[in-house]
Amino acid sequence: MARTLQERYEEKRLNELRDRVKNDTDVLRDHRFELMMEAMDPNDLKQAEKIIEKLRALKGQGLDDLDNAIEKAESELNKFTAKPGLLQKLGFKKNSPITKIMAFVSGLETAFKQLPSIIKNNVKDLKDLEDMKDQSLSSILNDEEKLKTLKANVERAFRPQGVWGSFGTVPYINIQNFVRDIIDAPVKTLTQITGVLKEIPPPPQPKSNDAEKTGTTPPENAEPTSTTEPATQAPPEPRAGKTVKTSAVEKKIAQLMKTEFKTSTVNVQKMIDAMKKMGVTFPED
Repeated sequence: MARTLQERYEEKRLNELRDRVKNDTDVLRDHRFELMMEAMDPNDLKQAEKIIEKLRALKGQGLDDLDNAIEKAESELNKFTAKPGLLQKLGFKKNSPITKIMAFVSGLETAFKQLPSIIKNNVKDLKDLEDMKDQSLSSILNDEEKLKTLKANVERAFRPQGVWGSFGTVPYINIQNFVRDIIDAPVKTLTQITGVLKEIPPPPQPKSNDAEKTGTTPPENAEPTSTTEPATQAPPEPRAGKTVKTSAVEKKIAQLMKTEFKTSTVNVQKMIDAMKKMGVTFPED
């Protein structure tokens, strides 16, 4: 069935706005990140320094990609510590190695906390793998389709939590290569790394009760093992005595932000309002 002129126009407008929506989303996320970093205090910096010290214990556990990532982080950190006081001055700024290392550790902790559940759902309970601890998950499964599902679930688990999710991914490491390392490593190696990570305190979070302000990822106990896309956010309820009309383009933008850009914690209506203030117009239905 041929599309109507209105439908073709709305599709054209949506395509024109697609890049702008992504750019505005990134700008807002960066702005939120800067605001949240301002809430950090000296105690948070001290905790970050302790985390960096303990991070070195993860080296030599048998995963080359992990060792290389830690060495990259150390090398970047050393450039700043060579000048006394510079690291403290930078603190939690976006490009500070402290900030990147916190995102790195947050991603590792989140993934390895979920790893036992992911293995249980895709292979079997770790307790039942005790007699196979010298084997890798890939050799235990020995099924390409199941391995593909397992890899996808582990990759999705590597998401820094809270404000550190502003990075969108884990710094210093190629997650796909690292996941292949994990799948091919002996089960006992994964158990050892999980134990070491338990000794590393979680990266500090800004003192805020407003989870929306972080604009990042779900709670740490969430298990991103489902491939189901999140539901589209419903349009805002109209205020009493006032009719609020949402155009088809606005609805499509809301769906786009949910499904394609994965900005599940971004308030869609605030984004649209901000775009209107910038001069973006939306055709009425």
